[in-house]
Amino acid sequence: MLPSDDARIRLISEALVKDSAMIARGDPNKKEIDKYFEDLYGLPHSCQTEMFWNWDTIDACFLTPGWQIRSSQMFAATCFGVILLTFALEFFRKRARQYDRYLIKKLERRDNEFSQDRIRLAMWEQAIRAALFLLQVVTAYLLILLAVSFNGYIILCIFLGSFLAFYTFQWDAAPFKGMKGNRKPQVIR
Repeated sequence: MLPSDDARIRLISEALVKDSAMIARGDPNKKEIDKYFEDLYGLPHSCQTEMFWNWDTIDACFLTPGWQIRSSQMFAATCFGVILLTFALEFFRKRARQYDRYLIKKLERRDNEFSQDRIRLAMWEQAIRAALFLLQVVTAYLLILLAVSFNGYIILCIFLGSFLAFYTFQWDAAPFKGMKGNRKPQVIR
């Protein structure tokens, strides 16, 4: 049973005085003691946002207070989600490249038919290109915001995800052509 409001206020203020004394002494168990008092008095766990390198898992917050890690399973899901976000970024990059190649082939056919000096894309084709670019910018920005949480695990997940995503989606983007026989590779411009 929870104590009355007056008793809770008194207990919380006593806990704050004790916490202040621990902070002044530099007690290394402050996070654990805070969690104990929060559990004891039914208080919500506070978000731990660090401005320095950290390895926090439980009670860490990412992007919003609503994305607060409350269990190791939730943290594992967050790490997996960060890796998926890096895959999404590379997927959007690949789709943009594929769409540009499609447009180039389409314009080459049209160029042969009409032989104009300059051919412009249709408005909807440029809108699709802009939407693919926007998806890349938003995804990259979210990854940057996650990285500035300075959480070592999240940063390692970004690195791992970037490596795996590049390995998966960038096969078609190698900058060489003409590798058959003894010919030297030519850089595609």
